[in-house]
Amino acid sequence: MPEALGDAELRQIFHPTVMNLTRHMQVAVRRNFAAFGDIEIAVFEHSSNEKGNVAVAMALPLTFQTIDPYDYGIQHVPTMRLPDESAQQLMDGLWNAGLRPKEGSGSAGALAATQKHLEDFRALVFKREPPEIKP
Repeated sequence: MPEALGDAELRQIFHPTVMNLTRHMQVAVRRNFAAFGDIEIAVFEHSSNEKGNVAVAMALPLTFQTIDPYDYGIQHVPTMRLPDESAQQLMDGLWNAGLRPKEGSGSAGALAATQKHLEDFRALVFKREPPEIKP
């Protein structure tokens, strides 16, 4: 199975003496309506050095390997590790593609709408002037 390029391999691509590499992972998500609406996820890693040389690596399609069912509970190497920023890109991308959690407290936007509704309700019940709506 192909492995991600490490710093040593990237230094060979750029130049063997270059030591300072900057790496950034990007997660892209889209819904492909031509493929029955399936969600597609692509993971990229951008690397650059102080001389401005750039390399882009793309994760390959996921493959499965048969394991002994008795080893199933044993800790294995994770399929992938994502930094927080990349995991957030994945979550945001899935949200933008139309996926929502089955359970949960909802988004901050939903909470803000509920708070606004509660404030309006309080104004009616306690006969206060409703808050001024600003565009």
